[in-house]
Amino acid sequence: MGENSKKILILLGSSRFGGGEKNALDLVRFSQTQFDVTLGIPYDSILISELKQKHIPYILVEYPKYPWEIYQFYQQIKPYHLIHAHLNLACRSLTLLGPLARPWLATMHGFSSILPYLGANKIICVSQALQLSLPGILKKKSTVIYNGIEASPTLSPPNNRKKQAYVFATIHPNKGQEFLVQSLPYWEKKLPDLQISFVGTGQHRHEMALAAMMPKSSHITWIKKNQNLDQYWEMADFVIIPSYKESLSYVALEAQARGIPVLSAKTGGLVESTTEWGGILFEPGNPESLTQALIQMYSSCETLRKQLYKKPLLSSCPQFLIASMLEAIHQEWELMLR
Repeated sequence: MGENSKKILILLGSSRFGGGEKNALDLVRFSQTQFDVTLGIPYDSILISELKQKHIPYILVEYPKYPWEIYQFYQQIKPYHLIHAHLNLACRSLTLLGPLARPWLATMHGFSSILPYLGANKIICVSQALQLSLPGILKKKSTVIYNGIEASPTLSPPNNRKKQAYVFATIHPNKGQEFLVQSLPYWEKKLPDLQISFVGTGQHRHEMALAAMMPKSSHITWIKKNQNLDQYWEMADFVIIPSYKESLSYVALEAQARGIPVLSAKTGGLVESTTEWGGILFEPGNPESLTQALIQMYSSCETLRKQLYKKPLLSSCPQFLIASMLEAIHQEWELMLR
């Protein structure tokens, strides 16, 4: 239990694992010495076994599907003095409670409907791009706190026979894997020694849609894995983030922190999380722009690695340190607990 005796519930409205889930989990892990924090997760969350192994305090939350279930949800969160909600389901459930809800703040992790966030007392946006997208009524009660990461050792360049790029992302239309497949005819002859691998899983329908599109080509492969990715970081010449929409990107931050260059779509928070000395931007959904950027990255990734070594991400951009994120969020908690 932390120094502050008031109880805080980190309410997570998702059963999967992605950026929002990582952010919520990090908050609970690194806040326990200062605050009495508990993670609230759905009954079907894939995090349960990990939480048990790491002895992280959690409760299973039954989110209301029907109006008559709202009171049951209220009883579950009633013991807590402050709620910090993550992702739409958690925020929507709290907004439905109206005046019954405890004081609560929300971290907004993506460009989605604003309706779930209307009831929040405070909104944390993970990028300036996300904050700028909000209407005035929500923008006034918002602040920007970037996702933070832990320091990682700088990796040596891999000794690949061909250039190897990875796309670390959930399989989803917004993440751009299908766009990369469709763009293959534009660049495969110009870059015959480039290999791109998708690393990730997703909902069955999204996986099936991507599987139907996968070409019979050695240039693009798909590794159905979303954990224990260290070996792929070590083999990466560079990382591609082809998203159509992205509020911020843990992958962009973690890659550059490891000294790996990033090729990112010029959209949302990717512009903020891709440094000019460690990355290259291209127009989202534009195969010609992607091809030009791939050619540029192919020839300059070693130079970008040297630049990232001389100018490490986390010492140059301390706003992306997990310590910076925790300090800013803890200040928001303290203000709301007064």
